[in-house]
Amino acid sequence: MIQSIFSFLRRELQVRRNFSTTCTTLGTRGEKLQVDAALCGRSMVEMLGVLAIIGVLSVGAISGYSKAMEKYKINKVIQNQSHFIAQLVQYENLKENDGDMTPYMQKLNLFPDKYSAIHGTVYTEANGIWFHPFVRSGRFVIDYHLDFGAKKNFNVKLCTSLISSLAVPLHESVWRVWLYRGEDNTNGKFFYGDATCTQTNQCLRNVTQSDIYTLCNECLDGSGCVLALELF
Repeated sequence: MIQSIFSFLRRELQVRRNFSTTCTTLGTRGEKLQVDAALCGRSMVEMLGVLAIIGVLSVGAISGYSKAMEKYKINKVIQNQSHFIAQLVQYENLKENDGDMTPYMQKLNLFPDKYSAIHGTVYTEANGIWFHPFVRSGRFVIDYHLDFGAKKNFNVKLCTSLISSLAVPLHESVWRVWLYRGEDNTNGKFFYGDATCTQTNQCLRNVTQSDIYTLCNECLDGSGCVLALELF
């Protein structure tokens, strides 16, 4: 889109140069000077039209750039988390004791670059995602805090991507995935991995994009939600 704007401006400038050359050449012909100069000029209405077009193209370019950057950041989160989980599951001995395991994970250099600790246990990336890995009942659990702190700006796209692009591909290794209110971790919607899903427990591998989108949109009321990924 930005390239299109520059191309448009280059063409416009070239046209203006061509007009200027033509008017100068015609100006040597005496009596035709006034007529041809008027024909070569640009009216105020035309210039305003050009500026309006440039403004519309600029708005479209900025919007497209913002969407592309958001998509890039989300894809980076998925990539980092996939790498983190792939490394984490290799350390079965970490599951021997329940509780926070981040100090041990940090010593093992399991966290991707540019991750930093908050309150000693919750880690964050530069783009704002908070996640807390720990052990419960002999299973690795990762809580993703998707409300961006006190502002409660829940990111639906990040929520849907974490489920569809991170959790679903791990359906064979997942015990369950659930989304719950930040204030109450006893209620929520559950999707189960291959070994735990039944006729009454919805299988993660069969979840549709519509199911995921509907689930994540339930957290837009500002109450704040957490996505929990529990692995075997």
